Amino acid sequence: MIWSCGWLRVVRLLLAVAVLGALPHGAVGASVPGATADPPTLVKSLGSPHFALRERAMSQLIHQGVGALDAVERGVHSEDREIRFRCRRVLKIVQADEFQRRLHVFAAGGAAAQKVKLPSWDLFASQVDNSDVGRRLFVEMQKSEPELLRVLAQSPEQAYAALTRRVAEIQNRMRFNTSGTQVQIQLGSVAAILFVANNQTRSFPLQTSQYISSCLQLPNFCSALESGEQRGLLRGMLGTWIGNSEGWSAYQGMMMAMQHDIPEGLIAAKRILRDAANQPNQPYFRYYALSAIGKFGDTKEIPTIEPFLQDKTPYATAIPVNGKIKYRTQIRDVALAVLVHLAKQDPKNYGFDRIRKHSLYLFDPNSLAFAYDDLREQAIKKWVEYRKHGLKGLPAFKPADARTAKPPDAAQG
Repeated sequence: MIWSCGWLRVVRLLLAVAVLGALPHGAVGASVPGATADPPTLVKSLGSPHFALRERAMSQLIHQGVGALDAVERGVHSEDREIRFRCRRVLKIVQADEFQRRLHVFAAGGAAAQKVKLPSWDLFASQVDNSDVGRRLFVEMQKSEPELLRVLAQSPEQAYAALTRRVAEIQNRMRFNTSGTQVQIQLGSVAAILFVANNQTRSFPLQTSQYISSCLQLPNFCSALESGEQRGLLRGMLGTWIGNSEGWSAYQGMMMAMQHDIPEGLIAAKRILRDAANQPNQPYFRYYALSAIGKFGDTKEIPTIEPFLQDKTPYATAIPVNGKIKYRTQIRDVALAVLVHLAKQDPKNYGFDRIRKHSLYLFDPNSLAFAYDDLREQAIKKWVEYRKHGLKGLPAFKPADARTAKPPDAAQG
């Protein structure tokens, strides 16, 4: 049977009348504590044998709010099972209501807001921002992830475990979503995850790092990095994460830096070039890192790049030109193009006749290849000659020393 809303209200009213009618004479009225009854009396009434009295006492405790909390918290430990159960429910509701009230006062700013203490606010204010914009962002973080911020305020070590669990939970929600609609992760959640991650001194396991990176690539967060009043704060927080990241996180952070033009990508790129991940079967790490240095760096980074002029690892695909010659880029081609770019030299003077710019990665890698090794060697020699006289204040570049540098001298493919 399908009941209309109107019929349901009638049925509920009749049930309430029946319950009240079943109460002993005098129970309705004098025996029911009034709205001004003291909290201990109301808590005691939660154990009444009459359902209506228990419900009314519970409603009035919720109405009294924080003023009733002391009595309610004592009631949580009552010997009466019903009182314990209802006190726990009241406590949860009152604390949630009070939390929302404090958030509203806090977001409004002014003298009243200074009296509101929210977990981790002092840390956020000192590290990120304490302006009205910062307050509004922090309120969103509190609404979405109050437990994470509470744990962080108590113990950064415990926050490490809490964050690991939380990002895994979010990842599972997205992975096992069967509703057919996109799982909505609030911007406040992503900002809180990023903030807590920035306050960890230990590196996260690979899987957790991947989960955090996944959160940072959600559409709403990426959009907020590009526009809106919180743009600057979020970009600063992301820059901190990128600058501190290591291993796989450094690679993901560097890629996000190039996408959103965040200068801390330079730190991640230099770390990647020193990392153990720099292996012959992973030339894309070196390609993107060299590109990021070219995008965010200046002439001071030239000594960092020059050893890679000895890296013959193939990168990208072989491309036929005029149906005859197959061009295939090597890592040393990328290094040379980036060096020429940082030195503000004309790339065509170094044999880059087909070079094409890329909006994110500086150059299209397929446009950097040389037709023959002889042409490539001539271009590198030209750079060596330029370095003897063209750049002052940098350590001298000795090509022979580059063979002992970290980049592998892989065979051409």
